[in-house]
Amino acid sequence: MILTTTLVDYMARHYCKERPITAGTIEQIDISVRLFARSLGRPPTLDDLNDGVLNDWLTWLDSGRSRYTIRKHRTNILGIWRDAFQAGRLDTVPLRVRLPSVERKIPEAWTVDEIRRLLETAKTLDGCFRDFAIRRGWYWPTLILGLWDTGLRIGDILGVQRPAIAKDGRFRVLQQKTKRWKDCRLRPSTIAMIDAGLDGREYIWSIYQDRKSHNKPFRQLVGDAGIRTGTTRWIRRSAASYVELDNPGTASEFLGHKDRTIADRHYIDPTIARPTIRQPREL
Repeated sequence: MILTTTLVDYMARHYCKERPITAGTIEQIDISVRLFARSLGRPPTLDDLNDGVLNDWLTWLDSGRSRYTIRKHRTNILGIWRDAFQAGRLDTVPLRVRLPSVERKIPEAWTVDEIRRLLETAKTLDGCFRDFAIRRGWYWPTLILGLWDTGLRIGDILGVQRPAIAKDGRFRVLQQKTKRWKDCRLRPSTIAMIDAGLDGREYIWSIYQDRKSHNKPFRQLVGDAGIRTGTTRWIRRSAASYVELDNPGTASEFLGHKDRTIADRHYIDPTIARPTIRQPREL
């Protein structure tokens, strides 16, 4: 018989209520908890949060999953553990939970020519969305331009309202992931295209309920454009890479990051931003 609090119950009653966690983050944590339950053969409880049980779970996860994915699941469960300790519901903290090594990947981004091909393909889309009288050949091009101009995450740009955009294209966004304000600006040509098909709506790109709803149609659009496979994050990487190329050292500000190393590690494609390999003078 399970006598202690299950992780699902703890999340619902405490962890998710007492912390500013987004719906997307809660969904990811829930996936980690379900995987933990599958490895145990029962719902995990707070009593299962100890080094030995978690190390066995990480070994179980190591079959068919990337090290990066395993690290994310580890982070999610350790977050619950640390929260329960701080709340006085557990007496121990994680001490010897192994951290899977991850090979650092060099960021890849679309070239400006690929972005242009994507944009031109989007402009050729026919018809309207099934549940909305909004032309696909207007929606996707304006979204691509909006992401390119601002460097915003897809989850942030979906909440942009037309009245919030000033005449010069400036507006501010509270980023869902970092809870930090980011100043943005749309080009006049982007605003003109938006206004041409907005039809008085306040929200520009909110026909889908969440960012994941964009994934499948965007993948199809990328395939039709004949460019390298990628998500909307590739537009964010590309925009940051070209900002860095034109104005070295400014990509972090453009992305809305506080830590300047994040842009180098995860966003700036060196083949775009740093095409020249510097060498010392010839001997």
